[in-house]
Amino acid sequence: MKLTLEEAAAGCVKTLRGRYVDRCSACAGVGHRVLRGVCAGCEGKGTVSHRAWFGWYGVPTTCTACRGDGVAREDCHDCAGAGKFPARAYRVNVRIPHGVRDGDQLHVGARRHRAGQAAVSLDLTIELLAHPLLKLDTDGTIRCEMPVDGFVWIANRLVDVPTLAGMHKLRLSRDELVYRLPGLGYPAERRGARADQVVTLRPVFPAQLSADQNILLDQLIATTSGAGGPAQSPELSGWRDALRDWQHNHVRAHGQA
Repeated sequence: MKLTLEEAAAGCVKTLRGRYVDRCSACAGVGHRVLRGVCAGCEGKGTVSHRAWFGWYGVPTTCTACRGDGVAREDCHDCAGAGKFPARAYRVNVRIPHGVRDGDQLHVGARRHRAGQAAVSLDLTIELLAHPLLKLDTDGTIRCEMPVDGFVWIANRLVDVPTLAGMHKLRLSRDELVYRLPGLGYPAERRGARADQVVTLRPVFPAQLSADQNILLDQLIATTSGAGGPAQSPELSGWRDALRDWQHNHVRAHGQA
């Protein structure tokens, strides 16, 4: 049974349909019962020869009455010699518990969906389908690596992140590229609580800026480069002071040399 990560994480009900061929119990599936004595058709030889032209015998062929073993037998009356009964349709609703893993085997006991249908028991092997956006770790952690608009990341905006429970709003922080979403992963243990989801961002900036974007960037730079500006960074201010002092000392040393 193939399941998506979403189906397997939450658990689901699947309807299975098919056709079921039952073996004849009267003859144990062989289609005949053995009688005493040898086969009358081939006299126990297992093969028969038919006369060809001019009285010659043709190549011996397998006796159809005993199927080549020379033992007397007769077809089973219950299954008309087929060893099995005509195929019957079945339809079964199967509840899949949450947290199943790839390769898990589940047994479904014999049940009948509706009157007139066969009661069948099933052994299922679970196959988890690859997800187009998410990856599952063995400990239940769900990982998502996603590109994000670099300007959106710098501006600390909200972005939509895919999870097994649907889209999740994530507030970005320009100093973080890895985020942990508690309880939005896959069940850490079968039928247990969910692990976390880890989101790794890859900020993407335009390969080439438009004229308007360059103007906006110049305006933004001006707000951080002006001495005493409202957006002045202490780290940048300290660096500029140290750079100015070094440059002054370097000029004086060069002049003395």
